[in-house]
Amino acid sequence: MHMKKRRPVPIESIPPHILADIGRAVFGQHWQVPLAKTLKVHDRTLRRWANDGGPLELTEPLRVVLEERQKEIHRVLGALTELGEEAA
Repeated sequence: MHMKKRRPVPIESIPPHILADIGRAVFGQHWQVPLAKTLKVHDRTLRRWANDGGPLELTEPLRVVLEERQKEIHRVLGALTELGEEAA
C-alpha cells in the first residue's frame, strides 16, 4: 500500500487538525463544503488546506464563524433555559 507523504505544515499556517476541529464544531462531521462556502473559497481549496494547513489570513474569518456559532448556541440555550423556568 502506497502512503501519500504529508508535507510539513509551515509555521505560518493554521494546522490541519485545528481547521478540522473548527469545521466540525461549526458544521458537524461533513464540514468541508459548508466551511468552504462560508469562507467563499472552492471546496478543493479547503480540502487542500485540510491536508496541508490553511493560511494565517483565515484566522480572523474563522474567529468570526466561531463567534457567530457561539452567539447562536447561547441564544438557543437561553430560550431552552426560559422554557425550563416556565415549566418549574
